[in-house]
Amino acid sequence: MAAEAVAIAAETITAIVDTVAATETVIATAATAAAVTEAEETAVEMVATEEAMAVMEALRHQQPLTLELLLQL
Repeated sequence: MAAEAVAIAAETITAIVDTVAATETVIATAATAAAVTEAEETAVEMVATEEAMAVMEALRHQQPLTLELLLQL
């Protein structure tokens, strides 16, 4: 009877340890996915910022349109 109780307790502990390990894996996977998503969003924002800055820089150096330039178009 005691040996049977010890065996059941051991199985229960093993099941709990396996559940904890599986839960940790799920949490780690979710954290990795969140980090990747955040990194992707940051990269998109950086590209958009760089593109906007490039347009602003190009506009800054652009000559004002004069009537003569407009007639050449």
